Amino acid sequence: MLWCFLRTWGFPLPGGLAADPLHVQGDRLVTESPLGLVSGSSDDGEFLRRLYLAIVGRIPSVGETRVFLDDKSPTKRAAVVDRLMGTPAYVRRMTNVLDVMLSERRGDGEVKRGEWEAFLKRSIESNKPWNVLASEILGADAVDAKQRGRAKFLMDRGVEVNQMTREVGRMFFGVDLQCAQCHNHPLIDDYLQKDYYGIYAFLNRTYLFKPDKKKPGVLAERPGGGVAFKSVFTGDAGVSRPRLLGERQIDEPAIAAGKEYKVKPDKKKKNLRPVPTYNRREQLAKLVLGGNNRFFARNMANRLWALVMGRGLVEPLDLHHSDNPPSHPELLNLLSEQFVAMKFDVRGFLRELVLTRTFARGSSLPADLVARSARAGQLLGPVVAADKKLAAEVESADKRVEAAFVAEGKANEPVVALAKTLKPANDKVAAEKKKHDPAAKALAACRQEAPGKSRRWVCRWLRAPAGARGGGEVARR
Repeated sequence: MLWCFLRTWGFPLPGGLAADPLHVQGDRLVTESPLGLVSGSSDDGEFLRRLYLAIVGRIPSVGETRVFLDDKSPTKRAAVVDRLMGTPAYVRRMTNVLDVMLSERRGDGEVKRGEWEAFLKRSIESNKPWNVLASEILGADAVDAKQRGRAKFLMDRGVEVNQMTREVGRMFFGVDLQCAQCHNHPLIDDYLQKDYYGIYAFLNRTYLFKPDKKKPGVLAERPGGGVAFKSVFTGDAGVSRPRLLGERQIDEPAIAAGKEYKVKPDKKKKNLRPVPTYNRREQLAKLVLGGNNRFFARNMANRLWALVMGRGLVEPLDLHHSDNPPSHPELLNLLSEQFVAMKFDVRGFLRELVLTRTFARGSSLPADLVARSARAGQLLGPVVAADKKLAAEVESADKRVEAAFVAEGKANEPVVALAKTLKPANDKVAAEKKKHDPAAKALAACRQEAPGKSRRWVCRWLRAPAGARGGGEVARR
């Protein structure tokens, strides 16, 4: 689509296109997709049930359904969307969605579930932008008791740098870099070891500060700690400063010796949390707040699409890479761009998604497509039968090959047993040979070098038993 490229590169759009809301633009891309086939529209009952499940996490009551079905207004679908999004049920639903996504149903730890859920609930109630919410989570330190809940994401990972690195990549940028920790990913060319350690470098100075076991722990930061890595496959080595995916390493200030801390460690005040002059994790939070990283926007746009549509444009949700492209690439580009343009407004973005004709499509195949599918099934019958026959033949051949291997193994068992006895025998021969080697060498030497009688005497002496090697006795033989 030409207009998609124009929008992407910042050129003005043709008249009318710029004014189209996101749900209209999105539907256009779906219907014009090379994938083609779309089902018909859902009826009001099916739409209402689907909407309730997506937005408030339950099905509508009989009374709610009757009111909606009796409403003859052409804008009743948009009206019920707006009404539901203004209810406490929407807040509960989205609190649960974010809890499952970010905390993955973890229980109490350093941060209690109640504190975490209260933080999420307040954020949803105020419609906090996603970039702000993510920044607060990634920059949390748990020092302020009222804001302690936001630190659960990091603390629940034990403040362990490798686990935090993987989870930050998965949850906030849509990439699972776990296999790039020790080497470039063996199956995904896009996932490089330097990408893993770019995120790692934001987090490796963070640690749990808990000098008093009776008091809640907080997050602290060391002033130093470089990042070096080496591939276990190739031996290639490197160092990394903090870097987000697709971006360059960030510039960092030079800190003079003795100026590393704003609040220095104090042995006399063990409960005083040290505060460095420069905090790398704060830089991560600031970059996320800026919202300029395309992986960050694409990840959440795809996750919200999956929430209401039942499946992401990229699946699995945390495996964005060039060998796993979106089902509708232009659509995901549009959603990402518009999510940023909407200033990461989750409620507004979800509203656009559930107003699409795509969301309102029926779950049944069109009648003509059912008929065509039945006819295609008849035509494919012989092909399917041949495929099953071939599969059976392959399975039979595999079994015969396996049986032949087993028979060969049994036939070789006597040979294997004999081979096992040969080694001890050979070892014994070698030991005996080694024991007699000095005498054999001396005998050979005397035969070659001792002339006349002396030679005969030496040879007799060597052949004589050890106890009978008296000079006279040997000489008389």
